[in-house]
Amino acid sequence: MHKSLIQMMRFIPLRVMYGFVAFFVLPACLVFNRGPVKAISQYFRGRYNLQGTRLALAVWKNHYSMMQMVIDRFAAYAGKKFEFEFEGNEAFKELESQPKGFIMLSSHIGNSEMVGYSLGSTIKSMSTLAYAGESLAVMENRRRLLAQHNIKLIPVDETFNHIFLLNEALVKGEIVGMPADRIIGSQKVFSTKFLNAEANFPLGPFATTIQRDVDSIAIFMMKQSAKRYKLIVRNISLSDEEKSKLSRKEMMSTLGRKYVTELENIVIQYPYQWFNYFDFWNEL
Repeated sequence: MHKSLIQMMRFIPLRVMYGFVAFFVLPACLVFNRGPVKAISQYFRGRYNLQGTRLALAVWKNHYSMMQMVIDRFAAYAGKKFEFEFEGNEAFKELESQPKGFIMLSSHIGNSEMVGYSLGSTIKSMSTLAYAGESLAVMENRRRLLAQHNIKLIPVDETFNHIFLLNEALVKGEIVGMPADRIIGSQKVFSTKFLNAEANFPLGPFATTIQRDVDSIAIFMMKQSAKRYKLIVRNISLSDEEKSKLSRKEMMSTLGRKYVTELENIVIQYPYQWFNYFDFWNEL
């Protein structure tokens, strides 16, 4: 099915596919995909106080945005080109020019996979963590496109080999990309206010940053129009003063809260591009 979809995307305009999804796929998802619909409804109800028709419309917009970005992934596999606008990219360039490696922290907002198809380095090798359970067609095409930008894929599975590969890349002074907004496997978390309510975030990405003594940036790839994205880069590294005053544990949580602050700012700007379809605030 995925291979057929990639072939179709070579000839079918994006807007035609968007329309097909809106009329024939999205209604079924909203009816039968009750768990994610319930979770995202709670997000709009609890964070933005939406009710009734406004709530239903927000849930529809969110799912439609998500499906557009899934289509965009397959369009990229099929060779379609997208336009990219950059904001704050000087933070990436500054760290790229230094001998040490650094970490790019992504999240499940916008279309993070598109980062790898727009942001490459001619100075350092890059590696990115990715879920290993995707179909063979998706994994092969993802590897192919990432390789064009000097990016290697580190599959995440139950063997936990990705942890060793991640550390090895940082020791070599390379760039590593990983998500920082989902708790997967390890139960080590820190709690902080996020959109005016307490939420848990994984400590692992920030612990790795501190333990390896590397800098980090937060990256967000936000959809602007049918064929245009905006890559937003934010430097969230600790200052020398913070490093001298805080304990290692405090540095981890402080770095995590800096990331959450940047994530919150982006979610407020793009509320319909938030794609964490589970009980994020433990309120259900």
